[in-house]
Amino acid sequence: MGRRKEINTGFHILNVCDAEPYEFNEVIRVFKKSGIRPNGPVISLPLPFIWLASRIAGGLFRDKRKWLHSCYEKLASSMV
Repeated sequence: MGRRKEINTGFHILNVCDAEPYEFNEVIRVFKKSGIRPNGPVISLPLPFIWLASRIAGGLFRDKRKWLHSCYEKLASSMV
């Protein structure tokens, strides 16, 4: 197997997972209950709106298109 090329971005990325998948709303509830940070407003939007916004943003910022489209996929499915 080939070795992956690593790019030094100055950030460390960790992919953490649990044995069970969590819904996005459940993650929001846990963070709100934790008291770690003050509660911020949460605005609910339908997924088709988020899909359209990610596609428009991908058209405007072509160099970030793949990343923007993957953001929608993470929100709409398993967040992995």
